[in-house]
Amino acid sequence: MAEALLHAAGLASVLGKDGPAAAPVRFRAIYSGLSGRVLRSRANPLSDLLVEGHAAGGEEAVLEVVAPAVAIEAGLARYVHPLAASLFERFGVTGLSAKRVEVEIERMLSLPW
Repeated sequence: MAEALLHAAGLASVLGKDGPAAAPVRFRAIYSGLSGRVLRSRANPLSDLLVEGHAAGGEEAVLEVVAPAVAIEAGLARYVHPLAASLFERFGVTGLSAKRVEVEIERMLSLPW
C-alpha cells in the first residue's frame, strides 16, 4: 500500500498540470478470497511484530483513502496506518500502532532497490 501511494504521488507530480497540490490521490485496494485465510508475515519473518489472529471474518476487504499528492511522502504512515489496521482487524488482530507502521515503512524505504 505504501509503495502504491508513493508511486501515485510521484505520478501526480509529473502529470498535474496545476502542480501536484491540485491532484488528490484516490487509492482503493480490494482484497478478495479472504474467507478462511489466516494472517501471517512472510515478507519480514524476523520482525518483532507477532501476529496471532484467526481466520478472516469475511470474504472481502475494500480499503480506501484520499490524500493530497503533496502530503503523501511526508505523511505516508499516517495514510497507510488506517488501511493496514482495517485489514488486520478482519483477521481479529487489533491494536496495530501507528509507530509499528512507521517503522515498517522506514524499513521498506531503506531497502536497496
